[in-house]
Amino acid sequence: MADCSCILAALCFFVANVLRMVMFIRRYNRQHFDFELFKQFDPSFIREQWQYRTDNLLLYNAATVLNAFAWFFFLIPIVQLSWCLSRGGFRQVGVHVAIAIFAFVGTFGEVISRLLMFGFNGVMYWIHSEFELDRWLPTNISQGQPDELGWRTLELVFLAVEGMQVWVNAFEWVCLTVIFFLLFYSVATQAPSQRELPMSMVRVGLVIGVLSLFDFAADVLRYEDWRLFSSLALLAGALNTWILLPSFLIALSFQLPKLVPKPITIEHNETIDLMSMTRTPAPAGTPLGQPGSAAAAAAAAPTTTTTTVTAHAPVVANGGVAAAAAAAPATGPTPSPIQPDPESSLI
Repeated sequence: MADCSCILAALCFFVANVLRMVMFIRRYNRQHFDFELFKQFDPSFIREQWQYRTDNLLLYNAATVLNAFAWFFFLIPIVQLSWCLSRGGFRQVGVHVAIAIFAFVGTFGEVISRLLMFGFNGVMYWIHSEFELDRWLPTNISQGQPDELGWRTLELVFLAVEGMQVWVNAFEWVCLTVIFFLLFYSVATQAPSQRELPMSMVRVGLVIGVLSLFDFAADVLRYEDWRLFSSLALLAGALNTWILLPSFLIALSFQLPKLVPKPITIEHNETIDLMSMTRTPAPAGTPLGQPGSAAAAAAAAPTTTTTTVTAHAPVVANGGVAAAAAAAPATGPTPSPIQPDPESSLI
């Protein structure tokens, strides 16, 4: 059965980026935009800008909320995946803790920044529609003409806060880069016979990490050429979180349930190493009380007792108690059966 959190994350990423692409097409086709007027803070241009933003407010808010939910759902399978790949905290602990930490930090930054921008935009649109922005100077200075300082101030504050969000988004790409690079390292360093995830899947994750790094560079360089690098960042982000990341999450939704630790049946004559998931039969004649000591005793016993455990560390079965009870002489009163203590069978 597919993991629901992976499916929800993929769906939210896909829909949010479809909305972002629609917004990008609309912004690219704006007829009123003039970069020189934009740099001069021309009041007439600013009015048209805010009218355009008001017309697309619902689309922007929908994309913002969906993107926040996408990161929230993305956190759940990534943390679970890092736990499973670490074999419950016994394999490359530092690598998998780092994966979980960067997933938490990226999700926290995304959700907080989206919520802040959601509230900020609501207040800014309220000011734009309800407040006086044309006449701020006294009449004896403005001579009764609109000074339009309010529009310039509104645009200045909007650009300053939007610039803060750019750097928050850039850090989120850093988090994605680190997460997928470490996931690739974790799976690639496993023996081929012990890999829980196919290499083709983690190679797709590596491509996601490389594109995330490119998106971070485009976000940083957009102040050198705003239109060029903003467009490159949006296109790289759309390819990443519109196609590759949802595809990775859908594939992970079918792989993740297979990685959950399951109960292991341990025979009393073998050693189980859960670090490598291998079974080692005990050598014949092992003294009683040593790992695998039940090999000789179990051979003389009419039955073999098994114990089912769920563990994350190397386990050695010790069937000394059960084997001694099975090998007891049949003369005299029949002793009551002795049940093996699960705790005594673990070394």
